[in-house]
Amino acid sequence: KALFSIYSSRLDRFDFSKQSERKTSLNKTIALVSNHELPELVEKLTDKGFSVLQLQADSGVNIRGEIGHFTLLDGGKQQNASLIIYESLPLRYKNRPGCFDPADFTIDELAENLSNLGNSVSHFTEVHCQKSNCVRYTTGEKYCNGCIEACPQKALEAESDGSITILHSVCNGCGACVSACPTGAMESTTLPRQRLHEITGHFAGYSLLVVPARVDLKNLNLPLMDHIVPFPVEDESYFDEESLLTLCQTTGRQVILYIPDQLAPALKRRIDFVNTVTEKALYMQAIHVCEGEDNLRETLSRLELSGSFERFTPYGGLNKRQDLAQRLENIIKGCDLGMIETVPDVHFGEVKVNTENCTLCLSCAGKCPMNALVAYSEDQTLRFMPSLCIQCGACAATCPENDCLHLVPGKLSLSPLTFSSVVLARDELFSCIECGKEFAPKKAVDKIIGKMSAHFSNEPTKLRSLSCCPDCKGKLMLQQQLSIQAEGIL
Repeated sequence: KALFSIYSSRLDRFDFSKQSERKTSLNKTIALVSNHELPELVEKLTDKGFSVLQLQADSGVNIRGEIGHFTLLDGGKQQNASLIIYESLPLRYKNRPGCFDPADFTIDELAENLSNLGNSVSHFTEVHCQKSNCVRYTTGEKYCNGCIEACPQKALEAESDGSITILHSVCNGCGACVSACPTGAMESTTLPRQRLHEITGHFAGYSLLVVPARVDLKNLNLPLMDHIVPFPVEDESYFDEESLLTLCQTTGRQVILYIPDQLAPALKRRIDFVNTVTEKALYMQAIHVCEGEDNLRETLSRLELSGSFERFTPYGGLNKRQDLAQRLENIIKGCDLGMIETVPDVHFGEVKVNTENCTLCLSCAGKCPMNALVAYSEDQTLRFMPSLCIQCGACAATCPENDCLHLVPGKLSLSPLTFSSVVLARDELFSCIECGKEFAPKKAVDKIIGKMSAHFSNEPTKLRSLSCCPDCKGKLMLQQQLSIQAEGIL
């Protein structure tokens, strides 16, 4: 039965995979970045059919793009090349295919290696970005850099429009960007987030032993209890609080995570968060981490994975934060378990509004990429859903008022209120003094009147128009203009 579950899961992973092979053409253009003349190398490359662009290394040349599509920024100049030879190649480009340091080769070796690349190179897509879920792209500003900062390969580049370019030839598929993304915009192609519950659903009743690909299972000579099955993954960096809970709530069991060396700090913080929640709500750990084979052997010998979770699958089509919110709500079961401290990796917190200064302009709600802040026209309120807030700061940066809206990061209340809309500000509608129609928040209109009254003190019509709806305002101004024209004729 266990073997059948493993094969069924592997078949689903194959079927659901979005991985594809990309082929990139090489156009025989090489950028040579050096402070020295290298005539012999240039001659060798020219003889092999390459076109060589020479740039000075001390001018501070920056490289963007990847093999086949490099862009070199040299001061105000921009040049394109398929390959790069860079004298004393900066460390940040060392792992980038298509970049070569002449110090690592003889001239003949370098020319031969470049020639052997041929007319094209191929690589696989390990991750992709769903722009519609990306905070950077949807807000058009730099409110989130999580994926870029998390990538150990420097395989992600930010564009001026807020989008992310993935350098697929550089990416090693570790999944660090996937776990760092608070919205789920970054997605693994080999283990898609929205398919994880289906892939692991075959293991209902089993505890998963998660094993990264750098571990050779054939050499892991350990007895497994009947209710434990291995679950190989490319890299443990892929996992975040939402996917870890998915493993537990889909199988209904606790999870063992085997790390052959040392647990990454960011993953440790996410695991600690999940375990804090489950210990408070269910009196048990959700994730057991084993560092090294000896630790794993000792854990398997003493650990009784008797704890179980209620099997739960959220509604389909949710983004990562919405999915996580439903999973957490399912665990706490309407109880008030108090406040817990969270870390930046987990992206929870509160939004506080100074109601004295808030004019209910709703700029914050319009900017919120997660719809954690929503305007309710029914009762003229600004409401906040704490479980959806990722603390990106777009609301605070957009608010036009002073001392009005503030973020309080690092807190999560394990209570029903976290999963419901909380009223942050409320106002009544202002009625037009001409027609009586309600048309705008009273605080906003009062503020405009207060600021403009001095400017319109000698213009009673304009002053009165400040208290009018758009339709009546237009009529007043038109009547004033007609009156002025009539007086001119008389």
